Amino acid sequence: SAWAKALREAVLSQTRCTCSVGIGPSQVVAKLAVTSCKPDGLRLVATEDVHNFLVDMPTAKLPQVGRSLAEKLKQNGFVTCGDILRSNRGQLRQLFGVRGEMVWANAHGSDHGAPKQEQGRKTISAEINWAIRIQARSAALQIVSEVAKQLADRLMAGGYSATHLTLKLKIAVPGWVEPPWKKGGHGICDDVSRSSALTRPTADQARLLATGTQLYDSIGPDPSRIRGVGLSAKVVSGVGDIPSGGLAKFFAPAGKQTSAAAETA
Repeated sequence: SAWAKALREAVLSQTRCTCSVGIGPSQVVAKLAVTSCKPDGLRLVATEDVHNFLVDMPTAKLPQVGRSLAEKLKQNGFVTCGDILRSNRGQLRQLFGVRGEMVWANAHGSDHGAPKQEQGRKTISAEINWAIRIQARSAALQIVSEVAKQLADRLMAGGYSATHLTLKLKIAVPGWVEPPWKKGGHGICDDVSRSSALTRPTADQARLLATGTQLYDSIGPDPSRIRGVGLSAKVVSGVGDIPSGGLAKFFAPAGKQTSAAAETA
């Protein structure tokens, strides 16, 4: 799918992180598709391909099938989804109760039960804590600026505004020596944070950066010991116009609903 490829490219360019995307006719198929193409892939499972995609898949890989249920399924001869497909719903229900209904549905590529109602977000955050090795305040504020941009994109994409902002810093503990195998990681750190209420709800990057800068200066850290920078916002619904570019365009409400589900990781 072109949009999924573009989404992965946007995530990589804006966060420097890879992601995987799975697409299918149901949430369970999309979830299994994204698992099958990690850590950096794209998989589309069309409706007509669901049977072939699932038939040889171990039942232990189905959502909500933990170690205990997987072992019970195995003991009763249900090792793969194909074994489920060759059985009947009543048999699964008799052996495993409501969990049998769930396994039956998932093995057929169907979502079990009523769809979950999306809950409003209370907080949204962004963080960079890899390969941070800086020496000056200006470099630290450049990272704060990058994190503020990520946070602003996420706020606008979800249709939220920040009402309260928290700056979180990972500060390397004195005397810790970075081992060669952990080059780039944040290592052993103290977590330090400062918070401030915003004068009015906002998703504006410049205002988030201005407040983040004030919070940074209130902490006054040694830049050379900073290993991670994060901003977390308490949010309320509602922002201004969502920009057409960047990640926002991929998460903005679609003008047309489709039957396909997608998962990213």
